Amino acid sequence: MSILIGFSGVYMILNPQEGVFNWVVLVALGGAFLGALAKVTVRNLRSTEPAQRIVFYFSFFSTLIAFVPAVIGWQPLTWPLFGLLVVVAACSTLAQLLLSKAYGMAPAGQLGPFTYGSVAFAVLLGWLIWDEVLATYTWIGIGLICGAGLVAMLGKARAA
Repeated sequence: MSILIGFSGVYMILNPQEGVFNWVVLVALGGAFLGALAKVTVRNLRSTEPAQRIVFYFSFFSTLIAFVPAVIGWQPLTWPLFGLLVVVAACSTLAQLLLSKAYGMAPAGQLGPFTYGSVAFAVLLGWLIWDEVLATYTWIGIGLICGAGLVAMLGKARAA
């Protein structure tokens, strides 16, 4: 139930009501599918592998896959941009370590609604940092995503 509520929130944030087909939504949905596949895989790997090894190989293969597009669209890095890149890398590594640890401790279906929170955080940071205007349906979507997390927590509490 919580996954359905969370996905409904993401649907509201994507705003398909605009009436214009946006192919980027397909890229986002493809990314969501691959992310779900990765989470289920991590859940299975956690029974035999430590989180650090999973994150190492995830980063290694991600780097290999990203190498070709990076070379094609290469831009020289300035020192401030390099510093930001290091911060992004550190945050990403920490997030991946925590996700790997979490998926080893709980079922993917129970943690899934919380990963939808990344959509809500991205929208809120866009609003705070870049003054992006948030429509009513976006706020409703954020509320649904937060509600999905609460439903997941309440379901776990009842099961215990």
